[in-house]
Amino acid sequence: MNHSTLRFIALVVVSLSAGCGGSESSSSSGPPLSELPVAYAKAYCAAVHRCSPVLEAMFVGPSDCPTFLEHRFRAANLPLIEAAIAKGTVRYQGDAIAECTKAVEAMGCEFLERPRLEACEKVVAGTVAAGGECVSGEECEGDLYCKQSSSCPGSCSTLEKAGALCREDSDCEGGLDCVDGKCTAKPKTGETCSDTVDCGGVNMCSVAQQGKPRTCRAFDEVFSLKKGQTCDIASSSLCEGGLSCSIASVTLAGAVTSSCVEPVASGTKCNLAFFDSCLPTEYCKGASFKPLTLEGECRLLPTEGAACAESGGKNCAKDHACVNAKCQKLRENGDACTVDDECWSSRCSKGACIADSACAPTTTN
Repeated sequence: MNHSTLRFIALVVVSLSAGCGGSESSSSSGPPLSELPVAYAKAYCAAVHRCSPVLEAMFVGPSDCPTFLEHRFRAANLPLIEAAIAKGTVRYQGDAIAECTKAVEAMGCEFLERPRLEACEKVVAGTVAAGGECVSGEECEGDLYCKQSSSCPGSCSTLEKAGALCREDSDCEGGLDCVDGKCTAKPKTGETCSDTVDCGGVNMCSVAQQGKPRTCRAFDEVFSLKKGQTCDIASSSLCEGGLSCSIASVTLAGAVTSSCVEPVASGTKCNLAFFDSCLPTEYCKGASFKPLTLEGECRLLPTEGAACAESGGKNCAKDHACVNAKCQKLRENGDACTVDDECWSSRCSKGACIADSACAPTTTN
């Protein structure tokens, strides 16, 4: 799974859980803090699935969504929340979880815009006002974020407007992403997009075609074809959730014959497809876009030390990441690392995986 996506997931969860400060003390009723990752992971995955099963597959690949996101949240965010509660900069109210998770599940595709939900405002509430010191965004009141300058700690600040400097998407106001270090408006349906400029709403950036600009297209439009219908990867005319656009043949002139198919059984022959046409834990070994090889065989996804697969969106087995073209099991906090992608937390700092602190420098490929 792509770890920029992992970071996005964590930012969404934090934006849902961060709330307004106030005079209320922490509540001892409701689930304990240790159960917060389970509750949020289940609710968030339900929202993703409600929006689109295709999005769910893109987010977590071969992994079970709730299990994967729970682990991710425990590594990236829980240590920061625990530390902030201990020093009084965050209040936790377990009795507010049920109402919050119900609201999260009901969101559907709205989660893509990182909304703030009133029902979640009291679960994990920051108490640090604007201008106050912070280590993570969870400590800041309301819509404030932890702005880091050249040193730690940072300071709680208002979200950045279009054109302002930023470090990541959560630094920016709703509807904006951090692109090349500046808060930038997300393109809408029909507008031009790129690998670095994601589409707003429930849209995706179309596949690059020679002589044509890439544009934002609605997910429901792109992933709409039924079993047996003709699909076309080049024009982003793809299959609905649970199906793959499988390429049967390519002529010397470049004409492609492809159709929507169900997953292929383990150990059997498969064709080059998008998404990969094998079961979630397998890939079509031997099939390749470069060099073009149409046929392969469904095999288990590669694990620690093996070369990453290049097959319709899947690279490595669950709980692994593709780092420098090799599959590597994700590292826990405290384990040695060289880049962010190696860590469950998506944060490698000074040679070790750490929680996703706003103050810690990152190490990327």
